Amino acid sequence: MSPRLQSGISIGLALLLIALATLVPLPGAPLQPVRGLEPADLLVNLCLFAPLGWLLRRSGWSWAAITLSAAGLSAAVEVLQNFLPGRRGTPADVFANAVGAFLGAFSQQAWARISRPPVRPANRGLVAAVVSLPVLVWLISGPLLAAGLPSTPTWWGQWSHRFSWTEPFRGTIQTARLQSLPAPDGPLDDTPGLRSRAAEEGLDFSLTFLSGGPTTGLTHLASVAGGAGGFVIGVEQLGSDLLVSWRSRGAALGFRAPRMSIREALDAEAGQPVEVQATLRGLRLTVRVRDPAGEVTHRILLTPLAGWRNLIPTRGLGPGSQRGFDAVWGLGCLAYLLVALRGLRRLAVR
Repeated sequence: MSPRLQSGISIGLALLLIALATLVPLPGAPLQPVRGLEPADLLVNLCLFAPLGWLLRRSGWSWAAITLSAAGLSAAVEVLQNFLPGRRGTPADVFANAVGAFLGAFSQQAWARISRPPVRPANRGLVAAVVSLPVLVWLISGPLLAAGLPSTPTWWGQWSHRFSWTEPFRGTIQTARLQSLPAPDGPLDDTPGLRSRAAEEGLDFSLTFLSGGPTTGLTHLASVAGGAGGFVIGVEQLGSDLLVSWRSRGAALGFRAPRMSIREALDAEAGQPVEVQATLRGLRLTVRVRDPAGEVTHRILLTPLAGWRNLIPTRGLGPGSQRGFDAVWGLGCLAYLLVALRGLRRLAVR
């Protein structure tokens, strides 16, 4: 196979990856309110366009051509996203994508320079740092999902609140408890004590309610807010799915709060009693749901895969598609490790 054909296939695969990540409709995904460029979105957009920038630079494209082409492609994608279910394009994403392509091109040129013989020991260390950094970021994405409690002086209970991006809850919230203590709709007593118990025991949030049946959009059930824009833990419903969110270590650093989805967990008919208990201890989330049909326990291990999955809105994917998405992520990470190890081995034998 000629180098030109190999380059063309590689660029085509990079474009296919961008299309799959940005243009697949997500009809079941809750549409998030428009905000500025969040750290999670920035990271995803940088990683998404960096391979394209790397490949174009290796093919001889100029800096200006790479940056302008990436910006034009991103702008077209963002426009198309406004017509796709579950998608929303923003100008900030165009900027992030262009920067990602530029960084990819810069990384390719830096790699070409420092891997050119003779390879000095200092350059080998730099190469090792460059190829290992994405792996380290991927590995810490799991631990960043652990709870990061806000230090605000007063926490507040919120029962079936209506936000700009949610629809009203048609059922009735009966009780909500945080760390086994009442969490009424309003300020909570002894916030410092609750924070101390949550730090020692892990977050434990439970509620009982009369079901409103399946919802047509994202519906807020109950949560605990930290005040001053903070957030502790919350439970939502989308269709018959249960969604659990909490303030994670990553959210404390500015990333998006995790939202773990449990499919078909809330299938009780309207008016039937339901109990939900969500417990987050370390890197394990346990959710128990009890309704007239019985009790079901769901356990979710907060692995790096869960961390990366949380950065990309895959809520609209079916179970089979979700498994396919996970397989692609796993194979992509494995391929990256193999390429990185091969590059390091080539440098070591020089």
